[in-house]
Amino acid sequence: MSSAEDVAPGPDGDLPAEIARHAPILRRRLDAGQTVLLLTRCARYDTPHRLDHLMLLTRERLVVTGESARLHRARPHLDTGVTELSHARWEPDPAGTAIEFTATAADGVRERFLIPCDGPESLWHLDATFGYVFRPSGVRRFNPVRGRMIPIPAARVPSVTIGNWLPRRI
Repeated sequence: MSSAEDVAPGPDGDLPAEIARHAPILRRRLDAGQTVLLLTRCARYDTPHRLDHLMLLTRERLVVTGESARLHRARPHLDTGVTELSHARWEPDPAGTAIEFTATAADGVRERFLIPCDGPESLWHLDATFGYVFRPSGVRRFNPVRGRMIPIPAARVPSVTIGNWLPRRI
């Protein structure tokens, strides 16, 4: 994990050109105390062959910037709080080479992005990062989480005895 200041140039002052064009936009949209969990290139789902977007994810915000095709000028595409997104889902493609991330913004527009993965490790890392941000803290097993889980008091859970085994809860 890194902080928002880590998007700035290093000691030698060089950033890759793809990131350097987007860095001023990203810096303006993040608070100083926010921790950057994910910074990756991605593509709109309708143009998967063009990796012309950059996705930055913190615990509080999702910022996606795009780049014009001819002049390579960076522009903001999506800048929203994580709590303002609904129906956030992510799933790997069958070949395991990319993850499709979809979410509905507050204005009702469904955003779909394709994030390429180098291998199983980066696929697991993306899944863990999205799970950390978009799943509620009590439920970490299934994607997506629908509704609220209501705990059942222990006194109301029936128990059964199987053979000579101790009673167990079902």
